[in-house]
Amino acid sequence: MQMAFLMSASASLEGATKEIEDTEVAVCYGLAHNMLLRYTGAAQALADRRQSLAEPPSKAEDKQHVYKLIMEFELAVHIKDAGCQHAVLQRCREAPNFSAESMLKLAYFSKAALNSNPDVTRLALQAALQLLLSKGHAVPHDQVAQTLRTLLELSPTDEDKIKLYQQAKELLAGLPGSAYPDRELQWLVSTCWNRGAHQAKFLRCEAAERYMRLALGLLEHCHSLSGRKQMMVDELNKVVQRRAGQAETSAPSTSSPKERKRKRDEEAEVKTSISLAALKEAPE
Repeated sequence: MQMAFLMSASASLEGATKEIEDTEVAVCYGLAHNMLLRYTGAAQALADRRQSLAEPPSKAEDKQHVYKLIMEFELAVHIKDAGCQHAVLQRCREAPNFSAESMLKLAYFSKAALNSNPDVTRLALQAALQLLLSKGHAVPHDQVAQTLRTLLELSPTDEDKIKLYQQAKELLAGLPGSAYPDRELQWLVSTCWNRGAHQAKFLRCEAAERYMRLALGLLEHCHSLSGRKQMMVDELNKVVQRRAGQAETSAPSTSSPKERKRKRDEEAEVKTSISLAALKEAPE
């Protein structure tokens, strides 16, 4: 009986994609919602009966529960209900049999949806990453790499990006030398470095230094870019010097106009040098 409700809900969701009129789409979503509610009632009745008999749920019932959560999330995305998306996502995270692969399915469904909610997509990706990393020796490094890349591409702030690059650095420190895909290592190093170079171009030296130090840390695991290390160290030193100079110039100036012009010229030279030294990003 429960599976019949799920199949009806699935058919209703699929039917909504084939309708043109808004009223007909709304009817399909309403039918899907009703079938999911009926499944929940039937599943709870069965769970109560099993509990009274001290029986564990069957594997089929576990799979049905996961399937139901996925459809609830898809329905919430279709109707653009952000609150419901967050609530379903939390239930997915709490479900003991909800896999990393299922969580990635939610993340990419959300990402591809019209008027998608970036916050929900990022939360689903973060949850998927945690599940992937919990697999111990069976960690699928290709999936981890792709998930990290997608998270970085969707992160809206430098603070978010820096946390993810730091997470990547810590992850790499615990992996065997060749476990992480080299192409993705190049992407991590180059995007992190280039973000720092971009900050340096506008003399935001504190942020530039943080990115550049992280890029050098990531470089330790990327042998294919090891030839860039000295250049990167040299450019980082320029940023460190420039940051120290900024601290000095924040005090009331007693220098002559000629001296201040010389310092401005030095700033422009550092800015240009760092911009030209930016690593070429690995191809998509």
